[in-house]
Amino acid sequence: MCHEPSTSSAPNCSVDDTVDTVPSSTVFDFLFDTVFRIDITRYQCLLLLFIAMLIPVSAKGKCFNTQIGMSIEGGNYRRIRNFQDRECAKECIEDFSCFGYEWNSEERVCYLKSRSTSGKLVAKPNTMVGFCQDDEDEVRYRLQDHVIVGPIVSEAKNVPDQDECKDTCLTVGSLYYSWRPNAENQRSNVVPIAEEEEEEEQAVLGHCECISTMNELRLEYDAFSGFIPVSKHKHRRSLFLRPFEI
Repeated sequence: MCHEPSTSSAPNCSVDDTVDTVPSSTVFDFLFDTVFRIDITRYQCLLLLFIAMLIPVSAKGKCFNTQIGMSIEGGNYRRIRNFQDRECAKECIEDFSCFGYEWNSEERVCYLKSRSTSGKLVAKPNTMVGFCQDDEDEVRYRLQDHVIVGPIVSEAKNVPDQDECKDTCLTVGSLYYSWRPNAENQRSNVVPIAEEEEEEEQAVLGHCECISTMNELRLEYDAFSGFIPVSKHKHRRSLFLRPFEI
């Protein structure tokens, strides 16, 4: 079952009544007259639109976490205290460097994990580990350069490096998928092509595995893997990683 986000009272941010007000006859009057009481030109509108485009937008996606008592050791690069599990997940998905997170329920400490994270799922008291996929990011919408290792339900050869592997595993009811390029397509075995001889990029073929249970997350360059969210009517207790929206 997914953990509901924690609720906490908002801080009391009242204004101090004893603060002196700024005199009306100051430079602020001039700025007010200049900025707000003149006609806004077309160029000013374009400038405002440009500034609005520079304002950062929070990432959105889906996160998956284990039940309490599991983790993957290593890869921690940042520690945040006094955090709930959902706050930890949100912090991870909004940090481009974050690959996963670990949260301790007793100490309420959040650890963000880097892309070098690799290892088996191990027992760890009061701890859960999670991973977030940013649906709007071309790199973070799946677990790039990592494969999920576990019991294989089904597999397929010569699968393109797009969404075909995920779609294939979805049809067999798998919860996870992993894709590896064929040996001749690995970056270390590809001879660079001169810029003038470059042709239209071809789909890279590889091996697709549909996995029922996640036992390990292994760093493996040129590969990728991911989670397959199940329908809400499916039995949640069969899930090892529990999905929730951020």
